[in-house]
Amino acid sequence: MYSYHANHRRVAEINTALKARGLVTWFDEERMAGDVLQRMREGIDNCKCVVVFITRKYMEKVAGDDAGDTCQLAFKYAARKKGNKKMVPVVMEPELRDTNAWTGPVDFELSSKLYVDFAEPTLTPEKVHELHSRIMSIIRHSRQSVIDSLLQYNSRG
Repeated sequence: MYSYHANHRRVAEINTALKARGLVTWFDEERMAGDVLQRMREGIDNCKCVVVFITRKYMEKVAGDDAGDTCQLAFKYAARKKGNKKMVPVVMEPELRDTNAWTGPVDFELSSKLYVDFAEPTLTPEKVHELHSRIMSIIRHSRQSVIDSLLQYNSRG
């Protein structure tokens, strides 16, 4: 099992790789200042896609009794505001490749979705490409939905 700090470093590396591919990201290390909950809400409200990095500890926090836990608050808010169609699960630990091992709200919202596997400690260009492609697919679909809505509105005219 990886430590929180090791996972956070790996997520930071993935974030850097996605930004190098032209994505604008919201990463807590870069954006958490002032009212933390407000920053998290703004990040979720303004994003087109939410990437969820799944570890056993993360699932425990999301499903835990601490209603003020920032992981729990952010996950539940993202699920409510964006829905699981705009969420990409990323597995960070080998034993979580089996979605039957997922628990709580993470299991409920995301276990039926195809995940991106970052369980190995080495960041590969192929995995970054896979994640980038999944994100871009959601972003393109979001843009198309907006265009379709505008076209429908304009045709009623």
